[in-house]
Amino acid sequence: MDLLIRFPWIAFVAVLLFFVLWRLHPKRSSMVAAMAWLIYGIYEFTIFFRLTCDDTCIRVDLLVLYPLLLLISLWAFIAALCFRKS
Repeated sequence: MDLLIRFPWIAFVAVLLFFVLWRLHPKRSSMVAAMAWLIYGIYEFTIFFRLTCDDTCIRVDLLVLYPLLLLISLWAFIAALCFRKS
């Protein structure tokens, strides 16, 4: 997960992927995941440009954010897989 800290723009790739998923299968979970990744991306960019510490910096906030993003993303993927047109 150090990759998302060093390159916060990757979060916006996830936003794009979930937005495309929402366009293909219009489920609310996909839009929620896209918005969650967008909020995280903006947050991570503010931390990236504001934080000027070396390797000793401990980010406790990620203990909550990463599992939350993982759960929301899994929820969106499972909802998209279970999508059936009636």
